[in-house]
Amino acid sequence: MTKAELIYHDDGAALFEHGRLVEYIKNPPPNSLSVGAICLARITQLFPKQKRGQCQLPTGEVASFRLDNTQTYLSGALIWVTLTAMARQHKPWQAESGISRAGRLIVLHHAMDEVRVSHKAKGAIDDTIIAKVRAALPDGWGAVLKRASAAATAEMIQDEIAALLAPLTLPLDSGSHPDAPSCLYQGDSPQVMLSIAAPDATVRYDDEAALWDEIEDAAYEAAERDILLANGARLSFEATQALLAVDVDSGTSKLGPLGLARATAPEIMRIIRLASYSGVIVIDMPRLAFKDMAVILEEMRDLAQNDIRHPDILGVSRAGLIEMIVRHRLAPLSARLSADK
Repeated sequence: MTKAELIYHDDGAALFEHGRLVEYIKNPPPNSLSVGAICLARITQLFPKQKRGQCQLPTGEVASFRLDNTQTYLSGALIWVTLTAMARQHKPWQAESGISRAGRLIVLHHAMDEVRVSHKAKGAIDDTIIAKVRAALPDGWGAVLKRASAAATAEMIQDEIAALLAPLTLPLDSGSHPDAPSCLYQGDSPQVMLSIAAPDATVRYDDEAALWDEIEDAAYEAAERDILLANGARLSFEATQALLAVDVDSGTSKLGPLGLARATAPEIMRIIRLASYSGVIVIDMPRLAFKDMAVILEEMRDLAQNDIRHPDILGVSRAGLIEMIVRHRLAPLSARLSADK
């Protein structure tokens, strides 16, 4: 198997890296929305102090969106929003006001007339690349280059722009506002989501039932609280309202502290990505010398680059726990698997 392979069929898609399942997404129910949906929604509540608002989507669901200081919002008015993260327990859909398309390297904004660089990438992107990005954008679109674009070529960014805009019918017919919530785009399919997340993956269609049974078994295993690794080590994932705690236990493994940390770090990052864990995550790794822990942190940062959510590996707390923050995007894998039953 190649470094990255995207396999899809009529019900969903799966992404493999080095032969291991790293993402699994099934098609949403008919007439429902998915991440990337562009909707005309009705504002239902405004919370100026929190700089948030809520709106009703065409499906009747609620989305929370961030207020833009440059715009005026009125309760009951219709507003274009783009869905950026699925609803989860106790929380509605997350959205951005306006029409946008977000990828691994760049965020495209309709009705924006400039190309900007995110604050985490300032000074790291050459002006010639910014100029090439500007030239690749269709009329009426602007962009914000994400920090991951600092390590990308202009051609890679241009390819992502094309992939992000391909599902849309351009130019957008967003000028005529109906008098009720409606959809301009119902959101990305699993194949589109994963092809944007891994643009270099080989892609193939495969509807072999045995293969998808195996993929689903691997997904259910990743959603378990306790996971036993082939080397005898055990990982435990404990989710609370505030954070996710990950414990590394040597179990029957014969590895020393550094060897155990190096062996489990890739599997922890894979499970965090596959299971769609998000928010604050703390990891109780074996106690290591500072120089050895620095190696583990760097390896985890390298692994995080493959996750479209751009996990932030913050470092080690005074209690010796590795701390990271991961942005919410998809509903937790366990919830998605339960919904399919």
